[in-house]
Amino acid sequence: MNNGQSFWNNLANDYQKGVDGVRQMKKQWQSIKGTVDEQRFEQVNKLLKVQEKEAVWWRDACLSYFQTYSKMPLPASVEKPSHSLEYYEQLSFPYAPGNGR
Repeated sequence: MNNGQSFWNNLANDYQKGVDGVRQMKKQWQSIKGTVDEQRFEQVNKLLKVQEKEAVWWRDACLSYFQTYSKMPLPASVEKPSHSLEYYEQLSFPYAPGNGR
């Protein structure tokens, strides 16, 4: 690729950038504590925690899946998944928007 890295490393790093971006948003939000009303601050803080949790499992699930095809290790710059691919395949989200319920 143009940056000299393999497609796999670029893909893995892009998923990590998504997680890192949410973590940066959380830090920025924490830095303005006291400048917005507490109820709004806590509501956004909770939503950012959910967003981080979902970004992490999305990264881990996607990279675990794609790794079965790449057969390559994750770059050192990418956090290792907390669970196996089988774990992520077992997750169920019956009440997620778009599930027809």
